[in-house]
Amino acid sequence: MVQPVTDEMLLEAPADPSIRYYIPRYKLATQRVDLQQQFRVSLEQFIDADGGQLIVFLAKFPAPAIENAVINARQVEVQPSIAIEFKVDAITKMLAFTEVNQQADEIKAVLKVTSFAEFNQLFQALTTSSYETKLVVNSLVSLAYPANMPVDINQLNPETHRPKLVLKGLEEYEVRGNWFNRASLSVRNREIYPDELFQPSPDLPPCGLNTNSSRTWVDIYNNLNQRIYGFCALNKADNLDDLWVAFQKGQPMPVSVYIVLNDRRKGQQYFSTEVALRADQITSGERLYVNAKESFSSRIDFVFPETLHSYMYRKAGGHGPGRSGFIKHTVVWEEKEYTYFQDEARPDHFLYLPDSYKLAQVEGPVRVPWLRVDFEGKTLSDLKARIQYRLAGFVDLQRIQDAAKKLINKVEGETVEGLVFELLDSADEATYKLTLPGVGGSSDRPDAIIDPGNYIEDALSALSIDDFRTVFNLLLSTDERDITLRGQVNLKLGGLLIPPIPVSIRLGDSAGDVFDSTRTVDAAAGTIAVSVKNAIESPVSVQGLKVEIQADKQFVPARTEGDGLAFPRQIAAGETVVFTVIPETPLADLQAAEVILDWQNLDILPDSAALYDAIVSKTVNASFEKAVTIKVHAFGDDPTILDIGIKFKSSETGPVLTSTTFSRPQQVEEDQLMQTVGKAINLPLPLQDYVRNLPTFGQYWYQITVYRTSGDATGVWTLESSDFINITTDKLPVPVIG
Repeated sequence: MVQPVTDEMLLEAPADPSIRYYIPRYKLATQRVDLQQQFRVSLEQFIDADGGQLIVFLAKFPAPAIENAVINARQVEVQPSIAIEFKVDAITKMLAFTEVNQQADEIKAVLKVTSFAEFNQLFQALTTSSYETKLVVNSLVSLAYPANMPVDINQLNPETHRPKLVLKGLEEYEVRGNWFNRASLSVRNREIYPDELFQPSPDLPPCGLNTNSSRTWVDIYNNLNQRIYGFCALNKADNLDDLWVAFQKGQPMPVSVYIVLNDRRKGQQYFSTEVALRADQITSGERLYVNAKESFSSRIDFVFPETLHSYMYRKAGGHGPGRSGFIKHTVVWEEKEYTYFQDEARPDHFLYLPDSYKLAQVEGPVRVPWLRVDFEGKTLSDLKARIQYRLAGFVDLQRIQDAAKKLINKVEGETVEGLVFELLDSADEATYKLTLPGVGGSSDRPDAIIDPGNYIEDALSALSIDDFRTVFNLLLSTDERDITLRGQVNLKLGGLLIPPIPVSIRLGDSAGDVFDSTRTVDAAAGTIAVSVKNAIESPVSVQGLKVEIQADKQFVPARTEGDGLAFPRQIAAGETVVFTVIPETPLADLQAAEVILDWQNLDILPDSAALYDAIVSKTVNASFEKAVTIKVHAFGDDPTILDIGIKFKSSETGPVLTSTTFSRPQQVEEDQLMQTVGKAINLPLPLQDYVRNLPTFGQYWYQITVYRTSGDATGVWTLESSDFINITTDKLPVPVIG
């Protein structure tokens, strides 16, 4: 009978018995966090959906009985399935983990539930001993069993247990100048014969001088039933794989051969099948195997009281007695302290906060600040500005890289290749304060939408046009002392004290990329062509450029070549700079490399006109009405004048805004010399000129056309800023007589 396979056995590879395997067992993975040993188990409630998930890490290990023998052994490939089993009112319930991801020496398993009731029951099962909760791990292993099972020696039957003889090979060899042809033979079903059949038997007749020959001798016969060779000293059944017979070269070989096993103790003979000694009959003498899948099950106690394992429940919707699940660390970067939070469940993971919140960017062909202005009203006295804006977290990636080097020693008891940094994307509570124009101190923004890891959206109360003009021009300033919209975001996470995150709102300092870049690799030359485009609305000033190439977690210095790299310099909006990056050390795979550009002292030079066009809504008329009174005194001097028309524009090259016509008064003739005609109109002039403090504010252009019985005459465009136009005869255009 075949001995049942267990995980306390070392298994052989079918093709190479020197390669050994073992079936791993599983236990809960642990880690050392803040000088405490913890299980890597976490129960998490979903924030945006019902239910939650249970995450479990399992470590693989060999059975204690073979732990000293598996140094050079390999793990068998296992297909694990994992479930949690517990009892509810004497009824056993089992929940299967839907995600099981294998790594080198551990497994990450995830169980998801989709309702609050299921999640609460799962929490109770994990924390209450009466549920008798177990983690059940079933390992499905594919094993190769011999196709021919051993037979008890007393059950061997010469008729039903015939040896299956095969030819393994034909070869020539030389002994002391004589050449021979040798046929190598094997018994394919040798596993059925117990080794007892070949045990040394000194009580039986000797084989020549060998008085300790085996119980069973093997004789080889040719196709004429003549014995041509034999073996009398085989000591185990596996020796039946190494039978052979030789013939002197030049002498004819038999057509075929067969063997006979002579069990001398029982007087039984086992005649084999016959095999032809031809090249087309050569086959493998390897054992025959059949595949079978076996399941190995283990059950792990799985109850974790809150008082002992609160770290498991830090994300379980308020479960856990007051611990946040994070360890706070402070790292200094450029003379300023920054805070990082180490995940107790995953010590190589750290949460970090934004350096500050700045205006986000609107994605598009040109990236502009995410700030929108809508105007209401008509005249400067009643115009109001409404501002909506979105902020995004800004992070200096160099300070994260610096923190990674300084925090690596906080991961105790484990060897890690690097740390994982994640932006804090949620908090137990988030509040936002902002200083507003004309208001002393900062005020709460309760209506702001706060998503700490992504954005903050807010809308300001309506500002008078004068206040907005002040705000707009301060938003353009590059001096931080001029920031009029500043504030802070306060977050709470468990019991941790999180420092406030500053907010600064400036049009020339947004939280987003300034440049778009593309690259083209020239593998033959070992270079990378880089094209960088200023993708924002304003020019930028840069003092220099440093370049590195990241390849396979290594940073390789590089140099640049190309026009346009003389610093300091300005790069205009939409301008493209092309240059070549050359690594100082040749790299084997440039395609997989990443070019890292470090612009030195990059400053945005806000373009007032471009920013105004970008943030002011185009859905409303961003203008104000200027009241202009017009008086005409020119009809009486020339009785041929029928009408006088006037057109208005806001700029010399712009479109006509409005026009008006004055007709000759219908008065008695003697009164016409003293007749004056007048009216008031409202000119919609650009509000931008007022907001940006341009000298063109309030200016407009007008043109006079005179309609006479003798022909019309149109004058030139005239610049004016007064709110009163007095048209006298000397201002009338003179008709051209051709």
